[in-house]
Amino acid sequence: MNINEQKEELKEFFTHIPSFPLDISIAAYYIKATNVSYSQYIENLKQNHQGFASLQKDILEDTGKYRQTRYEIISLSLKKLIQTDKDFLELLLLISLLDSQNIPRDLIDSYNSKFITDKLIYNLKKYSLVFNTERKAELFSLHRSTQKIMLKYLEENYISRNINLLQRVANNLKQYLVKTLDKEDFSKINLLSNHCEIFLTHSRFLTNEIKGSIGSELGFIYFCLGDLSKSRKLLEESIMYLKKDLTSNNKLLARSLGHLGITYRDFGDFKKAKDVLEQSLKIYTFIKDQLGVAWVLSYLGLIHKNLGNYSDATSYLEQSLTIYEKNKFTNNVGLGRALGHLGIVNLEIGNYLKARALFQESLQIHKSNIIENSLNIAWDLAHIGIVDTILGDYNKAKQSLEQSLTIYEKNFPKNSIRYTWVIAHLGEVYTFLGDYKKALNLFEISIDTYRKNFPIESSKTHVSIAWILSMLGSAYIKMKNYKEAKFLFQKIIISYKQHYGENHTTYASILRKMGQIYFLNGEVESAEKSIKRTLELFQKVNHPESYIDLELLADIYLKKAENESIKLKKDKTKIFIDQGTNYLKQALKILQAHFPKDSCHIIRIQNKLKNGLKII
Repeated sequence: MNINEQKEELKEFFTHIPSFPLDISIAAYYIKATNVSYSQYIENLKQNHQGFASLQKDILEDTGKYRQTRYEIISLSLKKLIQTDKDFLELLLLISLLDSQNIPRDLIDSYNSKFITDKLIYNLKKYSLVFNTERKAELFSLHRSTQKIMLKYLEENYISRNINLLQRVANNLKQYLVKTLDKEDFSKINLLSNHCEIFLTHSRFLTNEIKGSIGSELGFIYFCLGDLSKSRKLLEESIMYLKKDLTSNNKLLARSLGHLGITYRDFGDFKKAKDVLEQSLKIYTFIKDQLGVAWVLSYLGLIHKNLGNYSDATSYLEQSLTIYEKNKFTNNVGLGRALGHLGIVNLEIGNYLKARALFQESLQIHKSNIIENSLNIAWDLAHIGIVDTILGDYNKAKQSLEQSLTIYEKNFPKNSIRYTWVIAHLGEVYTFLGDYKKALNLFEISIDTYRKNFPIESSKTHVSIAWILSMLGSAYIKMKNYKEAKFLFQKIIISYKQHYGENHTTYASILRKMGQIYFLNGEVESAEKSIKRTLELFQKVNHPESYIDLELLADIYLKKAENESIKLKKDKTKIFIDQGTNYLKQALKILQAHFPKDSCHIIRIQNKLKNGLKII
């Protein structure tokens, strides 16, 4: 081994032992006396066998140096700390079960009081057991070997003799997690994911209830961070643990089922989502937890929207809103979320102005109740941008979506689905604004992220990815790349047909795109057939998006008139122009009932009617 390799090995070695003179001296004497390798010494240190500790003592005694090992020193320090204040015991156990690095100060505060935390940290520093990170006021750290010794001492002297001690620590940790998640403080949520992961590795101490409760909150942390696969896995495992130890009517189980339902929804598995949310609702109703009932009703409303049951969706959401209105000072955030969910239902059924008003109302509630860079605020802004895109106010849409994206960028990694969800919608806006290069780049980022987040077996056909591909296909149409657009829509229509069936408006929206491609390729009869089927599906549910099909049919009939004009068939030419004009009038009537007076769509149709359908 050359000198550089030796330096690197030594450098690596020092990262594994505390940087105190005693620890370095013990390591030096031990390695010199036994001739063990650096890696073997670290392994002995990790295992901390009684024989290893005894040999350390003997070596130090023979050299005439200080006889006490680090384990004895830390044990004695911990004993004195607990004698100093009985409240320290639970806090020390908590610290020993988390990640040793970057422990949030306010997590310790939440167990007792800031005064007790001040006193604890003062004493830990006094015995050289902790050190601060750069964010001195917020976080503190321990050396990993120090933490291992702390846990070993507490396990031998307290955990085995006090079965309730660990349960109290877990309950307080869970309450802190719930509070942090409700506040959506993502700077802390990012830190807590690692602390929870480490906490759950101590499985030999943990009951099924503790594994289930902490695992469930960690699952929802990953949901908030946009890692749906980890979220689903943890939540499913946690519910399995909870069902072993808890009664079927436990609030903790209801909350976990609710979170799993929300995760299933984001995966597009609406039937599973509905099933577990109904289980959650049943428990919350039985234990008479009104806010829990309202929370689940709000998401059940969204699920029924996804399933196309708009009447049920509205009913569930109105029930949720009624409960939140009665408890608005207890949970204004829940009220805002329910308003936003009702906005989504109205967006789906084409009540665009009402949807926008609901999103605005939700935004105001969230701005007044949550920290500035909140997920809910970003969510509201994104949906306002989506509505403005539909209404044709692209610059306003771009502004709202960019504000939303700024918040997501501060709180989420760039491989998060939530982050790229906004990017996809922003890409759609750039398509309408004619900046195709920017749009294509945003779609590429979004599609790549979605594929990484969904299971490999479904990543090519998952509906969420198909949705982005449909936006990309629309961009190709605008760019007159009809061949590539047709290729995409043929793939998407298979995915939507399998997922939604042939009578759903989402399937119809892709059928419309295929109709557009047929028309642009000169296949007029195929275009007419596709668009009339789309129109039928949208008119069946009285959806205002049918104006798009009516406008497309006007274009198709103008083309048919042109074809008859070439054949010098004046009567048929006039019939087709009149029919096209009639379609435009129907489209305008729908737009005037559902869109602002200054909508670009209204202005466009009015100009077409004013100038008259003309054959070029």
